[in-house]
Amino acid sequence: MRSSIKLHNQMFSNILSATMRFFDTNPSGRILNRFSKDMGIVDEILPRMYLDSIQVMMVMAGILVMVAIVNPFMLLTTAVCGVLMWLWTIVYLSTAQAIKRVEGVTRSPVFSHVSASMAGLTTVRACGAQAMLRTHFDAKQDVHTAAWSVTCRIRYTY
Repeated sequence: MRSSIKLHNQMFSNILSATMRFFDTNPSGRILNRFSKDMGIVDEILPRMYLDSIQVMMVMAGILVMVAIVNPFMLLTTAVCGVLMWLWTIVYLSTAQAIKRVEGVTRSPVFSHVSASMAGLTTVRACGAQAMLRTHFDAKQDVHTAAWSVTCRIRYTY
């Protein structure tokens, strides 16, 4: 909890002290996306993954001790399987990171569109451009949803 608060305060402090060039080159949607995504990972996913990792390591250590006691020659097979799983993990992680990057890139335009729409809401209503704005939002959301569904499939098949 302390690390989450410290990370949030550090990120917020860095955003407040950023130059105007940073805000000119990075759209507000990308900034909001990165800020919310990073904090969501630290607050929700990281503690659960930490506990799961500890549990898996303890179970695996117990299994290896039992295998070593019952049949020490099985440790050779276990070592070969461990190397194969390590190689599989390397391939999986590179693919998963690329897909998550695509998902993050497609989320930023959605945040930017919502942010810009809220800022110019009076102009949109005055010009009667609600239908056009809705169409643009739906197109951006469709692209993001397609990338997100691929990310979910990869996350839950591993």
